[in-house]
This record gives sequence, structure tokens and C-alpha cells, in this order.
Amino acid sequence: MPIRMVGKHPGLADAPWMNPAQYTFPDATMFGNIFVPGHEVAYACADEGAQLACGNVWSQFAKLRICDSSPTCKLTLLGPCKGSLPNETDCTTNAAGQPTCHADGVSYPESISSKLDAEGVFNLYPSCAQ
Repeated sequence: MPIRMVGKHPGLADAPWMNPAQYTFPDATMFGNIFVPGHEVAYACADEGAQLACGNVWSQFAKLRICDSSPTCKLTLLGPCKGSLPNETDCTTNAAGQPTCHADGVSYPESISSKLDAEGVFNLYPSCAQ
């Protein structure tokens, strides 16, 4: 299933054949730091599209989709990406649509957002209101 990944890392540049305009559904944003042994953190939050389509149901699908059935996945689901209270998750995007997220007092400038096309929304969120 095609998923568009958006972030500041050059490896996330769109493929020449890809039409970014097709990927209109903001799905999720992932961020953290898995490179500090013993202190790995991995977060995911629901972007506006997923939150509007699924509400709290999103979290039931997210961990399975992101981690599959891995027993070692240490992903923490944070809920909506746009928190309004202190210490909540807050993700912002720059003019290029690249996200930076903040959680637990730490900034993650190399956050990665996923965006879906219409077929992806239908396949990944079959029980959510479209």
C-alpha cells in the first residue's frame, strides 16, 4: 500500500513517479530516539485526518499497523498530535510540510509524518467513518 512519508531527512524525498497531491489524508507522525541504548523512546500521534475519521479508535489500529505483532516494539501512542495543554504532544510543520514534534520536554526535529491516498484510507481505516 502506498504511503507517503514526509520529513526533513533527504531519504524521505518523494520518488520521481510519485504525485504528492494524491496523498491528502494526514495519518500519523512518528518521532523519538532509538539510538541511545537503554533509553530508547519511540512515539506516534494521530494527525488531524486520522483523528477526525476515527477519534479514539485510531489507537486500536495504530500500534498493530506500526509495530505489527513485534513483542519488542516500544512505541508509545500519544493521542492527537496537536496538544493544547502544557506537556502534551505538539507537532508543527514548516512551509514544506515537514514536522517537528515536542514531547516530554524534548524537541524532535526529524519527525516523520505519513500521508495516505484515498485507497489507503479505505484499506487502513475500514471501520472508521469516512
